[in-house]
Amino acid sequence: MRFWRERERDNKEHNFAPLCGQIRVLVVGDSCVGKSSLVHLIVKGSSIVRPSQTIGCTVGVKHLTYASPASSSSSIKGDSERDFFVELWDVSGHERYND
Repeated sequence: MRFWRERERDNKEHNFAPLCGQIRVLVVGDSCVGKSSLVHLIVKGSSIVRPSQTIGCTVGVKHLTYASPASSSSSIKGDSERDFFVELWDVSGHERYND
């Protein structure tokens, strides 16, 4: 992760467009509701039959390329595509992690 932050800092110094964005999503909920299965489905593209119980927190990362529609009024001029790293933080639903 430090690599990307250093690359983005270098790009800013040289007035280049940012390499990629970073999004963090915190996945929270009660125990045994399918948070880990959802994260695995998004990151790996497949489901898990019997996921192990999450202890503390696990992080899954998915690389996405977003292409804005050409006719959209909200699109940035000159930016038709942008790369993103989406971090999915799967937090255990056990009582002791409520805080």
